[in-house]
Amino acid sequence: QVVASDPKVLTVTVFDPDLVTAVEKAIRSSGLDLNPQAAGTSIKCQLPKVTQEQRQKLAKIASGMAEVAKVSLRRVRHTYIEKGNKLKLPKDDARKFDKEVQVETDKFVKEVETKLKNKQTELTQAQ
Repeated sequence: QVVASDPKVLTVTVFDPDLVTAVEKAIRSSGLDLNPQAAGTSIKCQLPKVTQEQRQKLAKIASGMAEVAKVSLRRVRHTYIEKGNKLKLPKDDARKFDKEVQVETDKFVKEVETKLKNKQTELTQAQ
């Protein structure tokens, strides 16, 4: 269980006491510049002040996540087009089906790009 005790402190409660050390080590090696401090079955992490460099790094991570989402959408499009081809539809209906699938795919890809742009703006302009 993860709780934000206050805006700059996260408290992780580990229900299995044998895993406290492993969770603490995982947090420390996460690359998030966190320094966890264990106390019993709880682990407290002070959140460091976010620098401009870290904001740019987070924006880059968001960009990578958006690209993964777009690839997933394209895979779904491909799957549905294949399913449509297996239905042996007349050519006009098959083209219409492919076009509808493409329109929906484009709509969701655009939504991902919009959300990415908003997040990148939020990250780079926040102080």
